[in-house]
Amino acid sequence: MPAKLSTADIRYHIANDLTLEQAKDLQNWLADHLAALERQAEEWLPPTANQVMATRRLGKSCLLLEGVKCGKENCRCASGKLHGPYWYEYWREGSRVRKRYHGKQIRS
Repeated sequence: MPAKLSTADIRYHIANDLTLEQAKDLQNWLADHLAALERQAEEWLPPTANQVMATRRLGKSCLLLEGVKCGKENCRCASGKLHGPYWYEYWREGSRVRKRYHGKQIRS
């Protein structure tokens, strides 16, 4: 398996080794690939075990209105009557998914 090229190596190869036609093909491929990645980011919904009742986009974040279980054995939510619903904001930081509680209403 060949060693992974650094970004600088890739740029050097593009600048010095590709023909004009190859560079244009690469440009078209990159445009398609970037569009696909942007669609994926827009369609992304965070993983949650809670019941999702509504979703909203907020830039690169996603707001979910969720019914939640508290985890207590004898609570009403254990038999299906969930708490809430509450708004939670999810976003990515690298490979990690972050979550922030916003409460019953979203402040404008």
